[in-house]
Amino acid sequence: MKIALHDGIWSLEELTISVLSIDCKDVFQMKTNRSLGEMLEKREYKALTFELHEMDDQLSRPIGTVLSDLKKQKNNVYKMFLNKYGDSSFCSYKATSHHWDKGLYFYIVENKPVYVGRCANTKFGPRINDYGKITAANVYKTGQSTNCRINSKINTILREEGEFKIGLYIMNHSTVEEISQKEKEVLSNNFFPWNVQKR
Repeated sequence: MKIALHDGIWSLEELTISVLSIDCKDVFQMKTNRSLGEMLEKREYKALTFELHEMDDQLSRPIGTVLSDLKKQKNNVYKMFLNKYGDSSFCSYKATSHHWDKGLYFYIVENKPVYVGRCANTKFGPRINDYGKITAANVYKTGQSTNCRINSKINTILREEGEFKIGLYIMNHSTVEEISQKEKEVLSNNFFPWNVQKR
């Protein structure tokens, strides 16, 4: 697999992917290990106590159940518990090759790289699988908004019968610092529409 970057054509290894499902909705409702009351004790949610002052009788119920009920009632307060992408539709996919390699990974749509990331301390398999499986914990404000954002974009592509690929620039013998530096160079000299910040 080849992609064009600022300094020429890069040859990448293709990570094989298995798509398991698409259009998973209301993932937030699966969070049942914390009650509404426990969530409101967290720093990130304390300000919502006033918004929910009429729900004192709900404090012992699982947060996912409470938010699901609020959504059904068209009460948008439920969104205040979620990250910006937490109420999106998601897909599920997993890496089926290159699990233990490291380096840079590129999400590629219509033969163009749209996102770059690094695996310096972790390996490709676990990292890509984190993007590919959005859990209830991911969608809350204290979760992984980047994972939610990327996964929801992939879900849209798959729903529209498109495809995505993941290309790998393998750097197994490089240090954490070398991999991080390579990613910085790539980000500072190229535009990737799904990357929201340069490192």
